[in-house]
Amino acid sequence: MDQSLFIALLNPAVSLILACAFLIVWVRLRRTYVLLIAVCYVAIGCAFLFQGFGFGLGLPTARFVSNICFFAGILLAAIAVLQRRGIAIPGMAFAVSTAAGVIGLAWFMFFEPHFEARVHVVSYSIAAICLIVALRLHRAGRGDFLDETMKWLACLRGITLIGKPFLVSALGSLLELAGTSAESSYWLWTSLTSLIFSLLFALVLFARVASDVIAEISVESRTDALSGLLNRRGFEEGCEAALSGGKLPVCLVLADLDRFKSINDTHGHDSGDAVIRSFGRLTARYAGRNAIAGRIGGEEFAILLPGSTPVAARLLAESLRSALAAGPLEGVPASVGTVTCSFGIGTASGPARLDPLYREADKALLRAKQRGRNCVDTSWGPGSDRPAVLRA
Repeated sequence: MDQSLFIALLNPAVSLILACAFLIVWVRLRRTYVLLIAVCYVAIGCAFLFQGFGFGLGLPTARFVSNICFFAGILLAAIAVLQRRGIAIPGMAFAVSTAAGVIGLAWFMFFEPHFEARVHVVSYSIAAICLIVALRLHRAGRGDFLDETMKWLACLRGITLIGKPFLVSALGSLLELAGTSAESSYWLWTSLTSLIFSLLFALVLFARVASDVIAEISVESRTDALSGLLNRRGFEEGCEAALSGGKLPVCLVLADLDRFKSINDTHGHDSGDAVIRSFGRLTARYAGRNAIAGRIGGEEFAILLPGSTPVAARLLAESLRSALAAGPLEGVPASVGTVTCSFGIGTASGPARLDPLYREADKALLRAKQRGRNCVDTSWGPGSDRPAVLRA
């Protein structure tokens, strides 16, 4: 088989196989960036098909359509990579780069045919898109190994595209060759480099998707589906990591919904579940980003506050208690009426372990229940000015 024909068949075949693979992944996972990558490879496959076979369009038109498909594929890949990292899409920069490439391509293809000028215009325009992506990824901060690999892959692709026209000129005496011969050399080089980067890009993306799925499974295994907070395992793991430093003051707030069993018995488990969901949302809202909040039992919740003072912990508990009792609770039937909660707080001013901290908070929670519920009690007792120090 002729080498050029082999390349002409290989590139679209590989691209379309990759498109199908990413489409299958998207069907299972429904991630938008995966779908964009699938469509990206469809566009690149079409680009190679028009480049190799023309489909009766004539060489100039086929080359023009092929380049448009390349632009579409590169843009889709760029948007997918940035979207996956949660980075704003630089629409204006992408639009300017693409417009410059397409207009220059059309001008030097149909109005003032000039092969070398087309090579430079297209290469620099696509290189600009790749380097914009690399810059945005860099500004987003250092990611994990795969994120960094994607950044440097985009950067390397941009650099090779900038250097490609000069390299093709040097290797093939571009300025001295006839148009058709020069284009053959150029398209052979383009096909080979594009195939290499397509495979590298796909390999990194498949690894990225797999890593994301594994991370999500890990999160799900540590999350309580009903409340949206950490489950007991996730909470204890989070606490262990937070307490490992052992130098900051720390407070533990335990919360227990009052008479929760009667809610389930009287109004049904759906109403009880609605109360759990609503209290989970309130807890996440009031606890803040630095807190470790979890549902550790049926109606029992816990909030670890690293670096928090006893006064701040008590203010949090009182705020959460008041917000719950004030109602109405989102998604909870009005027939349930007022829902209240009792709180117990334990604290340590130095190195602490979760078990003794929990015991002290649990004792305080029991006193709150004994006092009539819907109140906050502390490990240092109502008559003490200073909290107990719980050391490891």
